[in-house]
Amino acid sequence: MAATSPASYVGSALVHQVDKVKISLVFFFVGVLLTANGTLVHERPLIGFAVSFSALLVIWSYYLLRWEELQAQGQWQVVATVFTVLDLGVIAVFVEATGGFRSPFWALLLLPLIFAAIYFSQARLAVPLTAALVTCVYLAESNEMGGWRHNEWDLLGRLIVVAAVAWLSWLLSSVLYRERQAHEVMAQHLAAGVLVLQGADRVFLANPELARLLSWPQTPAAGQSLLELPAGPGTELLREVVGAICRPEARPVDREMSGDGHPRRYLRFYATPWSQAEAGGWVLTVEDVTEIRAVTSTKEKSLSLLSHELRSPLTSMRGLARTLAGKAGELTPEERRHATRCLEAESDRLSRLVNTLLDVSHLEQGKAELCLQAVSLAEISARIRELYTARACEKRISLLSEVPLDLPPVRADADRLEQILVALLDNALKYTPRGGTIRLQGCRQEGHAGLIVSDTGRGIPEAAQEMVFERFGRVPSEREYPFGEPGLGLGLYLARLLAREQGGDLLLDSTLGGGSSFTVLLPLRRPAERRADTAAIA
Repeated sequence: MAATSPASYVGSALVHQVDKVKISLVFFFVGVLLTANGTLVHERPLIGFAVSFSALLVIWSYYLLRWEELQAQGQWQVVATVFTVLDLGVIAVFVEATGGFRSPFWALLLLPLIFAAIYFSQARLAVPLTAALVTCVYLAESNEMGGWRHNEWDLLGRLIVVAAVAWLSWLLSSVLYRERQAHEVMAQHLAAGVLVLQGADRVFLANPELARLLSWPQTPAAGQSLLELPAGPGTELLREVVGAICRPEARPVDREMSGDGHPRRYLRFYATPWSQAEAGGWVLTVEDVTEIRAVTSTKEKSLSLLSHELRSPLTSMRGLARTLAGKAGELTPEERRHATRCLEAESDRLSRLVNTLLDVSHLEQGKAELCLQAVSLAEISARIRELYTARACEKRISLLSEVPLDLPPVRADADRLEQILVALLDNALKYTPRGGTIRLQGCRQEGHAGLIVSDTGRGIPEAAQEMVFERFGRVPSEREYPFGEPGLGLGLYLARLLAREQGGDLLLDSTLGGGSSFTVLLPLRRPAERRADTAAIA
């Protein structure tokens, strides 16, 4: 079944309201036929015909025709036009039978104009066409009463009334139509899914975002029952939520949806009651909160990790301080020196952690201060290798430097570049097993030069390679590294921020079981900068 627009669904509902007016007219015609005397009813057979034919039209329109299906097939306006003309004919027959041009019921001829305005609020020719038909009826009646000259003011006044009613009806229905269209457009372009239910299970409005969230092939048609929706996890979830949330005391609920090859998704449903003249209903708003839950979970884990990382050095420092304060006289000089070294190491660890958090905050806020100058990659790599040689030997890891001396200098902040390399070597030492190898290599690309830090560790799964560069990002399967060390997950995130802040980038190439290679690229010095440096030396 093709999707029916909410505006056309409202139009079909108006058709049924018009049919109720026509039912009242049928009973009115019957009452006139049975009670009126001969001075009012001139042609009883004509009224009988009007009663019979109008009753058939009402039964056909109200009970047999499916206006929603006609709209889906593009035949709605054609059928409505036929009904408008037939209604005009029936009412004209009734007016003719009750006195023609001087009938007290002549104003009934205005009803088809209003019907046409309701049916065709945007079809500009519909109302003028109907008005022309009514004018023809008036002209015919005028000729029977003695011609135009004897009734020109009477006829002109009635035509003005017809034109005024037609115009006003068309304007009012056009306003209603534009309001319906505006609400529909708003619903169609909302970032959240919207489902308006008429009653407990009848779709009144649904937008494309709802179909996407619930993995439906197309947007449900207006007037469709929840039982008629396509089978699938989204439909089952919606039926469950409608039964649970569509009640006065209900609160927003979160539900998980997965299955049929679709990724796991967390949806939040809100329900608000609404009412119509005929029946009440519910407005359901659906939001995808998968990312919000992921961010919340990441923040919770980050706070937990941060608390742990802060608690460990503080606990060690507190214990060492109590030892030195309570048993200072009982400790040997060597024990005091050892406690002092441990206290200094823990305070340095705490200071590094705080500095890392401050650096991340400054970079994210754009407040980082950089001193960009010519930096020799060979010199800085040699200095970093010297700093990490002892730590590498402790873990029996070979630390090799293969950076060529002729590698051109880059435009960077030396301290920040060293900070990037420290983060990369810390990461390599953490995940490289004993007996492994870490290499420092130089590289050059168009307009850039850089250093590659590669290791022979276990590697990083492809699905998690971007995750390690996220804030507090860590490989989900880090527990698979028996030789790994716990961390906060800020080192690589900060390293990439620093590289990009200096006009470069930090790239990762890794295969599970084949080690990892991190490449930090920075822009080469411009020729103008080299000339300025040469002039300054001279």
